[in-house]
Amino acid sequence: ASLIDRKSISFEYFLILQGTGANGKSVIYRVLKDIFGDEEILNIRLGQFSRMGDEQLRAAHSMKGKRMMYCTESSKGDFGDLSILKAISSGEPIASRQIGGNIEMLQVPPIMLCNSNYRWKIKDFLNKNDPEDDSVSCRALIINFDKTISVENRDTLLSQRLYKERAGIFQWLVRGMKRLRRDKYRISETFDGKMETALAQLHAN
Repeated sequence: ASLIDRKSISFEYFLILQGTGANGKSVIYRVLKDIFGDEEILNIRLGQFSRMGDEQLRAAHSMKGKRMMYCTESSKGDFGDLSILKAISSGEPIASRQIGGNIEMLQVPPIMLCNSNYRWKIKDFLNKNDPEDDSVSCRALIINFDKTISVENRDTLLSQRLYKERAGIFQWLVRGMKRLRRDKYRISETFDGKMETALAQLHAN
């Protein structure tokens, strides 16, 4: 999804990598940073978008020109403003402002990924004023990182080894983009047996 043109393509999802520590979530961020570069990826706390006024506007401005927004640590409290979360995941214009500047509309927000130690529940994504509103839960894609790597088995040089394989990893991204295009930029409730929406989790429980 980070390779598609959101100006002309509707892709209305955001991704959560959830699980406790020592399981590889942070490696995903480092690999993506090695592939796209620091200038293409925004690393920011999602909670900055839940604050009102200038703080939210400045956080929105920091997304300008970014391909991807990666929230390396997120918690339940960071999802306080579901409207901004919906706008980012849907690629809708978002009000923004740099320090000392006028409010302007950020037309194309980046694709959003979040790391989380919190185990999300369907109710976390529901509109408190309208419990029937599942417009955010249907956009949430979750990958569970359930395996914890013991200290003696952790590969401290993993990121360096993966950096040498970045050309092959980028080919995976291109193949994924082609698959998205084939599926008309929709992701089903299960994706290769690894990804499921929050809504699907509710039905399973």
